[in-house]
Amino acid sequence: MRLIRHHVAWHLLVGGLGDDGAGGGGGGGGDAPCGLCAVRPQMQFSAEGASGGGCPVWVEKKGKTLKTHFRCQPVGTVDFSMGSAAKSTSAQPSTNIPIQCPECGTKPMAQFFWKYKGMLAHWKRAHSTKTMPAELSEQLKLSEKEKSDLVKFAKSSGAGAAKRKRASDAAATPAATAAVARRLLAARKPTEPTVVAVAESAAKEVAEEAAPAAAMSAIEET
Repeated sequence: MRLIRHHVAWHLLVGGLGDDGAGGGGGGGGDAPCGLCAVRPQMQFSAEGASGGGCPVWVEKKGKTLKTHFRCQPVGTVDFSMGSAAKSTSAQPSTNIPIQCPECGTKPMAQFFWKYKGMLAHWKRAHSTKTMPAELSEQLKLSEKEKSDLVKFAKSSGAGAAKRKRASDAAATPAATAAVARRLLAARKPTEPTVVAVAESAAKEVAEEAAPAAAMSAIEET
């Protein structure tokens, strides 16, 4: 679950979720989609609560620490450090975090918008007659490496899911079932621990047999 932000970031930047209009065709999130699900729009949040039917996000300051809060309807709560999340790495490439709007008031609460798509959409709607501050423009910039790492992240995640599915499918094949049956018949008094041990051993045997084919398939996907 901690990687959902990066997965959704790929969809927003490369995969086509979110749009530059009023929503609908781009996955439902509109031009300012939630950074955790992308299928619902981000909604504003105030001391009285959220407005609209989307996913609110807000940030509270605890001493020197910024604590991000979400009410993403499809995903729920995902914790991450704002400081770490603002830095792109190969393993966790997305820097899509809530950014405070410098033009909106801070009473009763400061207003935050997602870096990918959200802040720019908000600025166009609420502050179109003003020039975006240079500091905010700099915060919204995305490096080519971040985009490239997001593509690699999505590819590796997809390859990992495919590999797990192949392993699961292999364990459920007739060959696996037959292997278990042969070992059980060989046991004179198959107690429950014996059955478990035999099943585990058979599953390992089938997995080892399927490993070369799975490895070749993974190479062909890259």
